[in-house]
Amino acid sequence: MLSRIKSSKSLADQAYLAIKDEIVKNRFKPKEVLLEENLAASLGISRTPLRVALKKLEFERLIYVNSSKQAVVADVTREDMIKMFVVRLGVEPVLIRLACRLMDEETLIKLDENLALTQAAVDRGDLRTVVEYEMKFDAILAECVGNEHITPIISSIGVYMERYFLLSLKHYSMCPVALAEHREMVRAIKERDGDKAAASSAAHLRRMASDLDLPLPI
Repeated sequence: MLSRIKSSKSLADQAYLAIKDEIVKNRFKPKEVLLEENLAASLGISRTPLRVALKKLEFERLIYVNSSKQAVVADVTREDMIKMFVVRLGVEPVLIRLACRLMDEETLIKLDENLALTQAAVDRGDLRTVVEYEMKFDAILAECVGNEHITPIISSIGVYMERYFLLSLKHYSMCPVALAEHREMVRAIKERDGDKAAASSAAHLRRMASDLDLPLPI
């Protein structure tokens, strides 16, 4: 059940964020039809801001409109993930190389906190939280480099990755290895070694793609 909207943000923005969260967390399932009447009633808003929110979700390919003009939750396919890993290989090694040069002490503290929180989630076998923190890792890097064009790319990648992992909830065995690889990247950042950090990032992505049986074309 969606929470009713109360804050000062625009109704459309709030509706967008609320529905997006339900989709990312897979409380709204792939191929599920989202009825405008039900969404509007649950959120406590009219259909006008709701339709603006749905348009934004459609633009981000989180939903699509079927032949009956209904909003439907999009699936995340294996082909989607192959394409996403190609994008990640093009973006994330460059991002972490930049981070080596631009990272300040405050952001390094955030990365260390992220690793500690991820470790705690790994220890208790909480895959959902592990995935959230692993996606936050790249968001912290994107924030520190201050490039407004990279941030939405990283955000989009995070949404796809989180949905893919949480739809199956069967990839927990990968988490300790991914965490160790993130630790290696942070060490490289602290050493300000851009080459090492970028190589670690690329190796991490290729190892993940291989473990997920996603053949990359590059």
